Order: sequence, then C-alpha cells, then structure tokens
Amino acid sequence: MPRIVAEALVAVPDPLTTTLTWPVGSEALSVAAGLAQAAPPAPSIAGDAAWLRVEQRATARRVVGVIQRHGGALLADPVGSGKTFVALAVAAALREEAPVAVIAPAPLLSQWDRRAESCAIPVEILSHVSVSRGRLPDPATRIVLIDESHHFRHPETRRYEHLAPFLVGRRVLCITATPVVNRLEDLAHQLLLGVRDDALRSAGTLSLRLSLRAGQAPPALGELVVASPPADAMPQRRERTTRWEGTVDPEAPAWLPELDALALSTRGPIAALVRCVLLGAAASSPAALRAALGRYAMLLRHGEDARRAGRPVDRALIRRFTAEAPEQLLLWELMPTDVGPASLPLEDLARVERLRAAIDLSAPDAKALTLAGLIADGTPTLVFANAVATIPYLRDRLVDATPAWITGTRAGWRHVPVPREQVLDWFRPGAPEVSPRVLLASDVAAEGLDLQRAARVVHYDLPWTAMRLAQREGRSRRLGGTHTEIEVIRMDPPGWLERRLRIGVTLQRKSLLGRRAGLEGDESPWRWRHDLGAAWGSLPGCEGIAAVEDDRPALLIGVRVETDGTPVGVTTLALIDAQGGWAETPERICERLEQVRSSPPISLPAREWDRWREQIVPFVRTVLRRATESAWASGPQAPAVRVMVGRIQALARCAARERDATALGRAESLLAFATRGHTAGESHLITEMLALDDAALLRTEHDPQGTGAVAGIRTVRIVGAVAFSPR
Repeated sequence: MPRIVAEALVAVPDPLTTTLTWPVGSEALSVAAGLAQAAPPAPSIAGDAAWLRVEQRATARRVVGVIQRHGGALLADPVGSGKTFVALAVAAALREEAPVAVIAPAPLLSQWDRRAESCAIPVEILSHVSVSRGRLPDPATRIVLIDESHHFRHPETRRYEHLAPFLVGRRVLCITATPVVNRLEDLAHQLLLGVRDDALRSAGTLSLRLSLRAGQAPPALGELVVASPPADAMPQRRERTTRWEGTVDPEAPAWLPELDALALSTRGPIAALVRCVLLGAAASSPAALRAALGRYAMLLRHGEDARRAGRPVDRALIRRFTAEAPEQLLLWELMPTDVGPASLPLEDLARVERLRAAIDLSAPDAKALTLAGLIADGTPTLVFANAVATIPYLRDRLVDATPAWITGTRAGWRHVPVPREQVLDWFRPGAPEVSPRVLLASDVAAEGLDLQRAARVVHYDLPWTAMRLAQREGRSRRLGGTHTEIEVIRMDPPGWLERRLRIGVTLQRKSLLGRRAGLEGDESPWRWRHDLGAAWGSLPGCEGIAAVEDDRPALLIGVRVETDGTPVGVTTLALIDAQGGWAETPERICERLEQVRSSPPISLPAREWDRWREQIVPFVRTVLRRATESAWASGPQAPAVRVMVGRIQALARCAARERDATALGRAESLLAFATRGHTAGESHLITEMLALDDAALLRTEHDPQGTGAVAGIRTVRIVGAVAFSPR
C-alpha cells in the first residue's frame, strides 16, 4: 500500500503554487475597479453624518477606519476644508455614549462649542494652555480630538508631558493642516500621541519616530495620515510678491552698524538668538524694533540685578523678550538651564538706549507706504504682522483705510477698543458692507478662524515657518467661500535684511517638508493610493480575474497578506511581466488600470491562467517574506525599555522556578507589552513602572491589546488580477 501511494505522488514545480487560488472570473472593468479601490487602507462603514459634504463623508470614513485599526489618526486636509465638521462626524461614529474631549487653541474654543452644539454632540472643550497647566479632560473620556495638533510637536513641552500619559488606552484624532513645521519628526510626535511607534511594522517600518527623524517618510504613512487634495470648490490662490519701494536692495538704515556692534551675549548661540529677535523686529516696523530694544534693555538690567544677588536669570523675562517670536522662544526653552547673568553683557545697555533714541517713529516708512498703496482699492483685506507693536503703528499710518485691528489681548477699530468677537464678525461671511475693509492682525487670528469676507491676504511680515503662511491664508481661502479667487501678497524684506535673517531661504526649505512627508505634490509615496481609490470609487468593484486584449503581455495583480483570515496591512499591487519580473511603481500600475477602460475584453484559457500562476510565485514569495520578517524583526528599544525587559525576564525565571503560573502569566503579558512599540504615553508609563518594586510591577495594569508579534500562520490571498494578452 505505501508503494502505491508513493507511485501516485506527483512533483510540483513550486509548492507555493498549490496554495494560490484564483478568484472567480468577472467583468474586466469591475475587477480593475476592485483593485483600485483595494489600494488605499480600508475605510470604515461608519462616519457619514448629515452635516458633511459628499467628499467629506469619504474622508470621515477613512479616518474612522484608521482609528479602529490603530487607535489614533491624523487628519491633515487643507486649511479651510472643514476639518472640524469631519472630526465631529468621526467622534459621532466612535463615541458609543462615552464622553468626547476637544483640546484646541483658546481663540477657537467658542467656535468648537458652536459647531459641536449644531451637530448635537456633547463635548468637553479645553484649551492648549489649560493642558499645559495640568488640567486634563474627564477620566471617563474615551475619544480625544486635538485641534491644531502641530502645537504638540515637541515632547519636551509641558502640554505634551501632561497630555501623553492621559491618552493611553484612548482613541485620539490629531487635526491640523500643517503637521510638519520645522522637521519631519514633528509629524511623528503628533502621531505617537495616539498610535504606537511600530504601527507600520507590517509594512517594514519598525519605528515611526526614527524613520521620520532620519527625514524618510514611510511609504505606508497613508495608513495613519488622512490628507485629501483641495476640493474643487475651494477658492483659487493667486500670489504675488512685492518688496519695499519695489527695489531689490534699498539702502540699509543708519542704525544698522550700531545694532551690528551689540555684543548681545558672551555665549554664541544666545547672541545669535537675541540678534535674530532684534532683526526680526526690524523687519516688521520701527515701532517693533524700538519695543524689542526696550525688552532687551530690561533683560540686561535684570541680568545686572541677578548678578548682584547671585541668582540665575529669570526665564519669565526671557519669555517676555521673545514674546513676538515663538520659534525663537522655543530655542530659548531648549537651551541649558545654566544661562547665568554673566551671559548678558551690561556694556550693551548704553548702545541700546542710543539706538532706541535714534528711531524716529514719525519718519517716512517705505514699507508702510507700500502697504497703503496695496489696500487703496478697497478690497477687504487681512494684513498679518509678526510684532504686536506693528499693529498700532500701522493703524496710525493707515488713517484713510480706517482699519480694524486685533492682537492677542486687545481689539478695536481706529483708536476705539471693540470686543474681539465683534471685530472678527466684521470679516466673517454675511458682514454688512459698511464694516471696516482692512483688518490688521497678529498671528493670534491666523489659526482656525473663518474670515471669508476678505478677498486678499497680505503677509506684511514673513513668519519663520511655511505653516504660518498656510494658516494665515486659510482664514480667507476656505471651502464654501464667496470669492472664487483669493489674492495673496508677500512683502519680502530688502536684501540687506534678508542676508542677515535668511528668512526667505528658511521658508523655501521648510515649504518642501510637506512634499517629503507625502502631504503635498503628485509624487507622494502614499497619497497615490488614496487618489487611485477615489478615481475609481464611483464604479462597482469586485474581486475576480479577467483579461483584456493588448500587445504587451502582462498581469496586473493585487495580493493581500492575511493571518488567520485577518488582513495584515494594505493590498499590494504589482505588474508582472511574461518572464516573472515585477514592478510596483505607481505610474505603471495606474497606466495599466486606465488601459482597462478602453481595451476590449477577451477570454483567457485555463492553461494561460495556470502559466501566470507560476509566473507570480517569486512576487508572492517576496510579499510573504516582507510581512513575516517585519512581524518578528526587533525594533529599537529605549534605555528604559531595556531595563524593564531585563527585570521582567528575571521575574519570569523566578516564577517558573517556583511554579507560580499566575506570576508567570503576568510576566509574559508584561514582557509582550514592553517589547512592542509604544505610544508617547506608554513610554511615560514604562518609566513610572520602573520605580515600582517587583510585586507592584507584576500587578501593574496595562493595555494588553496588540502586544508582541502577530500570531498565526501568514498566507497570501489573490484579491484580483487582470491579464493583458494578445487575442
């Protein structure tokens, strides 16, 4: 009997071919649509809401799907596209009667309150400042929406340190049109508030933080970030640039040599920062420079007092000095805390006083005159300045324009104080035509507000980040606006100032970060999947196989790795040639998909499908190997994690020797938790756990979901294929 069985065995060219099963045949266009729709991460069936536009509903379903898979997501749709309403739809789909918390900048709290009420979603709303002071949402909260989340891009800040541990085990949606401000790692720190560092392990990225720190955006980043292109209904953007008096390099002011001669500090980095603050003020207005010099003189006097008393320099005073340059303030905060009074040269004080006295605020100002000419046509205009002192300075020089104005603490019209909301209402949709037509604003009005009455945005001062440029323009260029086009005017500094500040070069460099992260541009490593799914979304798609006539033989195929029937990662699309080679380039995949629309369908014999099955084996094996290797690869471990793992392993050995099954089970669960990737809050939790004794450590509650490597046998399933073959 064994001999008969042995003689009946048949050798196969490759065992993998026996596990690959073609789906049933179907119509070619439907199979192509199914492949295209399988390219992006799967959306949820929930997320629709009555208040959403059609295109917003698809976005909301995608966000819900990401949060259900990973626990968090980042919504990075363009400024003015209605992210608040999308976020509320996501909260409605996920909340299941659990409280929802919103954390937003203080100026946007009333706006969030109104919109949540209009959508009948009860929310607890806290400001970023409140979180910085340690106030956190109700512990029963299960969903947290973080508006303008780019303010949480630095884990060293108090707001981040307070919020990250609170978010452990909760669902988190970060919301910002500008997640990348100064470096790609900004994006990682926001994502880690809600997702684990190894969230893209199945796609080969073992650490989000290290990948983005190295300046590399993972091709699978679209599994965590939802960023749609601007809607067709958005107003068009028309930009032009002007320089003061229209010249390339007007004569430098007489006070410049005196400012260049300031010592500023005995420490090079501090001197560079102080000089940057002063030159930035000079770029804004004579009034801003005079105010900055006054704050510097106050800082010098404080340094002298601190020297006499033997005390350190008060950082609160440094904060006041950099009050109008938040990017510089951050650098101050990251500097060593041993900045002593000796670092501030008292000999600068006399020169600073001479400089202040030499600044004539009534002298002709080429920059202000240029602005007056720009706004003379009466077009409703938003004018943004970096320095608060520039706002009243311009108000007094633009008397004919009768501008309204707003800063962080005050608002008004001409010299009359007016409530902040009233001033903003003058530039919101539906404002009376008799309302003021020019609003002078510091960057307090640059985030989240709807000021669609304005048809022009003037960057009177250039900020240090492209993010602020986008936020300013987004006040007027918004979905549903009444203007078909928004004019954007940049007032670039003259050559002598640009050579010292290099602000234009800095903005150009930072403006490319969004493209590198895949948030902008046509060459995104991950957005092409979403665009492909959207382009074919209106057609009925299905799984199956089909063939069309073409003189260039090839097979367009989609395969998905599964563990015990559960998908792992997204569907992999590839184009297989007749020799078994393959390409995964988006351009070739999209080209062949489009070709299906116009190619006549044909019937392919079974033997031809068998031949293609043999040709796809090398590609399928590669896909399977990627998934398997990434599942068991060891990601980077922080020092605290390594210490934690060592302690748990020792406790596990002790429990095994004592045959303590309960302790051994707890140790195994803790070890799985410690060795996988962590959110920012879980990293804080591990540090706290290390301070516990062994018994308390084993009793620690932690989130066991998703720990360790994914168990089960991994298989590859063909979800669809279109063969291109001569008739």
